[in-house]
Amino acid sequence: MAKSLPEIKDLQDLDNIEKLKVVKSFIAKAMKHVCCGKGFQTLLHSDLRTENIVFTYGDDAKTQVTGAKLIDLQCLNFGNVGYDLAHLLATSLPSKQRREQEKQLLREYLEEHLYRLNPKIKHE
Repeated sequence: MAKSLPEIKDLQDLDNIEKLKVVKSFIAKAMKHVCCGKGFQTLLHSDLRTENIVFTYGDDAKTQVTGAKLIDLQCLNFGNVGYDLAHLLATSLPSKQRREQEKQLLREYLEEHLYRLNPKIKHE
């Protein structure tokens, strides 16, 4: 399970500059949790599911996804990247589809993750 971080105070009453200061302070404090002696840690959404992803589309608005942004960030945490991936797969796909496509989805995710860490790695 992900390690708890300092909580972000309520941002609703703050203007954008003050919100930015609070978020920057939170991230600075949170970075202390990255190397906690338990292997590679990364920033986690902690509630990653399709309802928390806003997709943008190209000219073909039905199938061509051109980007995505995460929303609902109040559960940000640090931990193993597999947590968000497992949560996304478990909550966003019907059981039958997940069983049929799980290995391929994991393979594609890992290939992309490795490429982002080291662009010299073959990327298809």
